[in-house]
Amino acid sequence: MKILVLSVDRDDDFGVKARLRSPIIGRKANLQAATKLALKDAEDSDTNALFYAISLYDRLKREGKRAEIATICGDPDVGRKSDGKIADELDYVLRKTNPDSVYFVSDGSEDDYILPIITSRVKVDHIKRVYVRQNRNIESSYYFIIKALKDEKIRKKITIPIALAMILYGTLVGMVPFLVSFMVSGAEKVLRETNLLSQFGGGLLLTIIGVYLVTWAYALDEKIEGMVKEFNRKVRQGSTSPYFTVVSIVLILFGIGRAWDAWNSVEGDITKHMLFFTAAGMWWWVFGVLIHEGGNVADAYLMKGKVPRSFWIITLSMMGMALILWAILDSVKLVLGYTEMRNTLFFIYIALSMAGLLLLTAAWVNRTLGKKARMEAQWRK
Repeated sequence: MKILVLSVDRDDDFGVKARLRSPIIGRKANLQAATKLALKDAEDSDTNALFYAISLYDRLKREGKRAEIATICGDPDVGRKSDGKIADELDYVLRKTNPDSVYFVSDGSEDDYILPIITSRVKVDHIKRVYVRQNRNIESSYYFIIKALKDEKIRKKITIPIALAMILYGTLVGMVPFLVSFMVSGAEKVLRETNLLSQFGGGLLLTIIGVYLVTWAYALDEKIEGMVKEFNRKVRQGSTSPYFTVVSIVLILFGIGRAWDAWNSVEGDITKHMLFFTAAGMWWWVFGVLIHEGGNVADAYLMKGKVPRSFWIITLSMMGMALILWAILDSVKLVLGYTEMRNTLFFIYIALSMAGLLLLTAAWVNRTLGKKARMEAQWRK
């Protein structure tokens, strides 16, 4: 009877932190993997689970039993994707080792998700959940909360709902009433309303805290720093995309300026202001995004000598959606009486027809050349 000692890392810490490929089969490979992960993150529970699995394997060998040890990993995108990868790797390991039963070793965090995958394929004779003993001096709520918040996955689950609630409440309840009154009634009248001022201050504070929590949860500061470094690297290498990026930012800012001029040029309720604001700036923003994409395409062309087909799909789709949005804005303005009917309906029909043609062309390109276009789209990564 052959026993497989199996350790499962559902969120692929061995791949993300230790840069190891799975499945990991054999005592030597698993010991190296456990040591490497321990050096990267000594507090990771998967490290302790794998060390226990190795000790269990050694004990079985000393008892004279036929045994093998393996570690399989999922994916950082925990859920359907990670469980599918675990199932594929388990099938591979079972074919390679051909065990009669499995001794399942885990850190106990997600057994309910993993066990059904294993038991549907092989008999499980033993389950061991490995928990790390903590010194009593640090077994406090504060310690566990701080430790949990250092984990990116837990941090997102805890902070993002709270942050979004703070942003929505602070914006809609605290800031929007003040801004609407400011734009409709003017600064002089609004500044006399102390209730609105205090409401705005509280809303602004909540929104700032919410934005900070989102930034912290997703480590946006590190990502922005990485983008700046990448931008500097491309400039030093003579890449064309940074110049396209600068032009796109200028266009977007110019669009905001045009939109603000449109806001100030009309009189009426907030709906009318928003409609004219969006319509005036929309095309500048669309072209700004497309020019940014054009910079990436220029780099790809200089490196590979051809334009990726995915660029045409993105361009056609964006233009089509922008035309539909433009037609919707004009239709709403027409229905609410903000514009004259003369020529407006004609332009709406033209916009919708062109949008349909562009979207159909994009769909045809995607369908006809989709597989090849998706392969070429790897240049974006």
